[in-house]
Amino acid sequence: RWKNMLWSNREWLLSREQMKSDESKRQNNKVNGSELFGFEGSFRKLDID
Repeated sequence: RWKNMLWSNREWLLSREQMKSDESKRQNNKVNGSELFGFEGSFRKLDID
């Protein structure tokens, strides 16, 4: 069943293999966790008064 589906969509799958992203156009904004969420670390040990 899967083989038949793959063979029937072979041309489409092969055309998708040729597609690539242009990394030169990608924005160079690297975001780390502290900037994104406003805090660092984990809550494994959380003391609440």
